Amino acid sequence: MLEKLRSFADIGRTQGITTSASVAIIGALTSTIPVEWYHILYLTILSIFAHMVLNTYIALGDVELDAQTYVPSRNPVISGLLSRREAMLFFYAGTIVCLLLIALLLFSVDSLFVLLCFLCSIPAFGSLIWYGWKGKKVIISYDFTFSISYTFFVLFGVFAVGGMPTTYTWIFIGVVIFAATAFAQWENGLKDVDADRSVGVKSFAVVTGVRNNQKLHLKHPYFLYGCSLKI
Repeated sequence: MLEKLRSFADIGRTQGITTSASVAIIGALTSTIPVEWYHILYLTILSIFAHMVLNTYIALGDVELDAQTYVPSRNPVISGLLSRREAMLFFYAGTIVCLLLIALLLFSVDSLFVLLCFLCSIPAFGSLIWYGWKGKKVIISYDFTFSISYTFFVLFGVFAVGGMPTTYTWIFIGVVIFAATAFAQWENGLKDVDADRSVGVKSFAVVTGVRNNQKLHLKHPYFLYGCSLKI
């Protein structure tokens, strides 16, 4: 039982839950409404389920890819510790929990804000479903789908507390897009480029001819793109 629970934790990338939760919480903190402890608790619980089910779905689509990377053990479906059926059941159950948690907002904020939360959840959740399904094999989609998802999750946090976006919200969205998502994908594209290429992934690293174990020269477009993101 303990090993099975650990497998769900591994496939759901639990180590990243605090990052996902922080995105929504900081979004709430930038809103026009003061944030209470129960807002933080709510957004954390929602983030736990949303983060894990989305990473589970993405991991199921990455079985062939992960088998070729330097750490195939990060995907328990490859090692047989978790079956595809178990992973998909977890995905469906977790998605239902997320929807129920959004519906619970009806007891704390005006219905207009619940509607706004639901509308934000569609691109926040749906874009990563697209990423796990076909998005990796569409140019630009690999590198910016997480940016789209995190942008709308910031706005979800704003509306979940019954607030509206402020200047600080839009500044934070810019930081999230360029620091926490686009550059993270730049790094992922760099380290997994050969494996990505073999399964048809269209990352910027692949299309600009990056190769594993080959140093990027200063004028390489992928090097310049990474520098611009860091700046």
